[in-house]
Amino acid sequence: MWNQQGNQQRQAGPGAPGSSASQQPYGANTSGYPPQSGYPPQQPGGYPQQPGGYPQQPGGYPQQRGPYPSSQSGVNNSQGYPSQAGYPPPSGPQTSYGTGASGPYPSSSSSGQYPSQGQQQSAYGSYNPQQPQGYAGGSAMSNDVRMQKLSNIIMKYEINQQFASRIKSLEGFEIVLLCDDSGSMNTPLGNSNQTRWDELKTLVNIIVDICAVMDSNGVDIFFLNRKPSLNVTDTTQVHQEFSNRPQGLTPIVPVLRHILQGKRTQSMEKKLLILIATDGAPTNESGQVDIGALEHLLRTERTPQTYVTFLACTDDNDSIGYLSGWDKNIPNLDVIDDYRSEKLEIQQKRGPNFPFSYGDYIVKSLLGSIDPW
Repeated sequence: MWNQQGNQQRQAGPGAPGSSASQQPYGANTSGYPPQSGYPPQQPGGYPQQPGGYPQQPGGYPQQRGPYPSSQSGVNNSQGYPSQAGYPPPSGPQTSYGTGASGPYPSSSSSGQYPSQGQQQSAYGSYNPQQPQGYAGGSAMSNDVRMQKLSNIIMKYEINQQFASRIKSLEGFEIVLLCDDSGSMNTPLGNSNQTRWDELKTLVNIIVDICAVMDSNGVDIFFLNRKPSLNVTDTTQVHQEFSNRPQGLTPIVPVLRHILQGKRTQSMEKKLLILIATDGAPTNESGQVDIGALEHLLRTERTPQTYVTFLACTDDNDSIGYLSGWDKNIPNLDVIDDYRSEKLEIQQKRGPNFPFSYGDYIVKSLLGSIDPW
């Protein structure tokens, strides 16, 4: 939703048309990023074929049967974002990581305090926000190389100049993505054969591509009911997690608290951006909806340099209506509707021909809480 608007009623928009390949940039480029002369022609074949098969993940996940499928039809489809060929069937029933309603994380205490360090390590393993041993990333990227990579991303995802010129705002941020892998993410998207989980996989791929250019340490990707992937700089690093179907509840509070605890020292020295992609209300250790605990955490357990953006994975207002107004009342927080609803809202205000690709939506989501429109 646009920040200059008041509390606006979310609307369940219809499937948005594909982005136009003739889209033109908006205004002059003042950021130093490569200028665009409009959207480039559609790249043949859509996303490049993903190399290899799944890397075996620690923690006992089953080995998948084959390589992760590449996109088949590119960006310009009827819904405006890259289509997926679907996921290979799991090789057996998915084993949920951890037990209990709060997944792999300590349950929320009645006092709302952080769990102790010993509790974290016991319930979660050996989470360390620093680079894992053997991690090859982190080296500084030359400015020329970064500019070229960014230019390629802008063309690949049809990001218009108005949005592209603001990507520089991500410089200096530690970026964390928290993905809802609860059972409701299996819900189909309208009349599409895609699910909310499929769309989330597309969103994660684009975010990883953009953020790997802005921060060579990559993105930390957490889930509600399975182990995280840290320092992700390539989308192949999370293929295993997204090949397993989502299941479980929505323990946002204990997972978010765990992230804030692990990143607390870093967030004192470096700005922290947490993107929470979800399709429902948070549940407590008893599996009951508990919105108040999440609001309390957001208001009291963040450092001043911690920014949070909620990305709605549904247009069902009954599921995510609790987020309404939070971006007006809680500092350093933004709420972004699902792509179809955002596009409908924007075109109602800017005109029906106003172009808004899925790449534009991702950039708007990344910048929502740190560089609002």
